[in-house]
Amino acid sequence: MKKEIEPALTENVVIRVSPKEKALLDKYARKEGWSISEYVRATMLADMAMMQGDTEAMKIIFHAAREKLVRRFNKKFRPLQQEAEN
Repeated sequence: MKKEIEPALTENVVIRVSPKEKALLDKYARKEGWSISEYVRATMLADMAMMQGDTEAMKIIFHAAREKLVRRFNKKFRPLQQEAEN
């Protein structure tokens, strides 16, 4: 299976928020183990996909979720696999 290459995140979108809003964003991002940037990006894409039915947003979300799942899986199980091989 050909591995898809994730496009580089090279563009910036700057938003201004209050200290309370930033604290909430930080709280929920940390809960997911994400940066604020990852959290805002995922939340906005999810809104586009679910509320607007945007298929391109859905593709981006599924790709990112798959990559994150693979990283989590490898982080958790690769040490166990290495231990079992030794």
